[in-house]
Amino acid sequence: MSTIKHQEGEAILSADSLTLTFTAWTAMPAKKQASPLIIPLTGIVCIEQQLTRLNERYLRIVTPGYTPNRKVAEDPHVLHFQPVRSGYAAEVAAFVEKLVAAVNTYRAGGPATPPGCLVEVEDIKSTAAPRTPAEHVPGGHSSAGVQPMGNTAVAGYRYNSPPNWPAPPPGWTPPPDWRPDPAWGPAPVGWPFWVPAEPPQPSPAAPPPAAHEQPPTHPAIAAPSNAGPPQSVPPDGHVDTDIGVFGARSKARELAVQVNRLTDDNVRLRADLERLGALEAAELEQAKQRLKDDIAALEAEERAQRDQAAAAHRAAASQAAAEIARLQSRMAELRRGIVVTEDLLVLQEAGVYEYAHPLDDSVAYKAALAELKDHIKAMNRKDGGAVQATTAFTMNGSLTEGRKMVGEFSKLLLRAYNNEADNLVRGMKPYKLSTARDRLDKTRATVEKLGRSMDIRISHPYHRLRLRELELTADHLNKVAEEKEREREEKARLREERQAQAELEREKARLDKERRHYENALAALRDKGDEEGARRLQDQIDDIAKAMDDVDQRAANVRAGYVYVISNLGSFGERMIKVGMTRRLDPMDRVRELSDASVPFNFDVHALHFSDDAVGVEAEMHRRLADRRVNRVNHRREFFRATPAEVRDLLASVAGDLLQYDETPEAAEYRQSITEADAPEQAPAAASGGGTAS
Repeated sequence: MSTIKHQEGEAILSADSLTLTFTAWTAMPAKKQASPLIIPLTGIVCIEQQLTRLNERYLRIVTPGYTPNRKVAEDPHVLHFQPVRSGYAAEVAAFVEKLVAAVNTYRAGGPATPPGCLVEVEDIKSTAAPRTPAEHVPGGHSSAGVQPMGNTAVAGYRYNSPPNWPAPPPGWTPPPDWRPDPAWGPAPVGWPFWVPAEPPQPSPAAPPPAAHEQPPTHPAIAAPSNAGPPQSVPPDGHVDTDIGVFGARSKARELAVQVNRLTDDNVRLRADLERLGALEAAELEQAKQRLKDDIAALEAEERAQRDQAAAAHRAAASQAAAEIARLQSRMAELRRGIVVTEDLLVLQEAGVYEYAHPLDDSVAYKAALAELKDHIKAMNRKDGGAVQATTAFTMNGSLTEGRKMVGEFSKLLLRAYNNEADNLVRGMKPYKLSTARDRLDKTRATVEKLGRSMDIRISHPYHRLRLRELELTADHLNKVAEEKEREREEKARLREERQAQAELEREKARLDKERRHYENALAALRDKGDEEGARRLQDQIDDIAKAMDDVDQRAANVRAGYVYVISNLGSFGERMIKVGMTRRLDPMDRVRELSDASVPFNFDVHALHFSDDAVGVEAEMHRRLADRRVNRVNHRREFFRATPAEVRDLLASVAGDLLQYDETPEAAEYRQSITEADAPEQAPAAASGGGTAS
């Protein structure tokens, strides 16, 4: 099986058919849109090819039904291959030879149909011109052989023997059944076997062929049955262009010019083919060796370039590694030079504000700010030193006008700077201090850039005053916030103490009322002589007196109270607890206050421990849990990241024995909410109830 591929398609010659896969068929008639297209060898009328000046080949296959003078793109019986690159020209020629041989083999002994013809044409689209012997190629062009022509000579044309075959006698034409000697080798690809007749030229006489040897006759493939007689051509191969046949003079002249051009091209191509065919094997071998040497030189140069690029890459990588090592060493040296105290680092991590100008209270900050603002106002007065500018600037040649202009422009730039500083002061937040400093520095740089032509700039002392104003403002705001927080804490403490004191007073009044009631009952029993009942009432009166003493003691001792450990599983999760203290008589009142609307679920109590020094126990617990504190800025927020089991061990070590401690939170509302969320949705009727009120 033979196969040829090119830019537009692929052709495969099988045992009895030709299969074509042609990507350009979609733009052609309907018959050519099928891919692949299978053509039986017996259905091929003509095979034509053309070798262009660029050494590219055109190939055309004609099937039954072809109409001459019809455009190729409109005729479904003509399969026209696009030009094939010169690198595949030899492969195309070999494929066509095999195809012609197969076609003629199938047609041998068949009906009287035109045999396949392998022709060289200048323009395969010019189908209007009648065929000439120049379109017929003898069988020697095909290594497989073809059917011979019926005629042996045509008027106006002569046989042209290939240069690598023996020269025939002058005027010799191949007989019908002649075959070339295989020892002569194939003719050059595209060789024109028939050329226009020329005047007789002197040539060396060739010896007549021996009787036992076949004469060098050349068969050809017969043209289609509709081919007309050849045109009469003058001896020089050119056609007279002065034709006057009725009204077709212009058309005849155009055709004659085309014939002359084709004749000149045939002569030139024949000379090129003779030159190429005359090359010796040694010259071809030398050319081949030169190409191999060039390829080897190019490969060596490419390898050298790759090696050079790899060496440069390795050198750059080594240099980059050295630079990285140097920078890392420098970074380590700089880090060793930085001194950061442990306390400062802890404060920074905790988010605690660091005062730039520490003072006692907000009143002191307010006084310092007032003094600073007076200094700022003094520097803003004329010649106060807030802005600096040149004194040698002239305007229209006048120094006075120049100084006036510099003064006005200086006021304008100073006003812009002060507006930016005032805006930063008004919008100051303690955490925005660093950003405010940067913005004021950039504003000063902008003023200096705008006033560069007059050397106008904000003086460093004035800029330092405005920066100090920002720092004092931030410190004052933070101090005010701290004082307000302490005030809120103090109010909460006093409120807690008042509530505890009120509870103690109510408890004391209740006990006193109960004691008087028992005393009256005791007197009545004694009057009746009921000593046993009087003894029981006396014991109860003693218990009441003891309880009253405890209330008085707790009222006198402000440090006594309950230390509680609570958690809220639904609100904060498993690893968060609150450790606090209350002086209430009923500590659950404090827990219920914490379980208000601010959290979705109630707090669960893990421990309630009474102590005469509940304040000290609470403070020690907070100290031991300091590294787990959630809010490290406001210590009144007594939440810690710990489990109830971890806090139990700490409370036992601080307060002593614990009478009761529940590690697992009850979280009843939370667990019930989870259960209801996971349960399937109830029917609306069941949820609303099925009965009606009577």
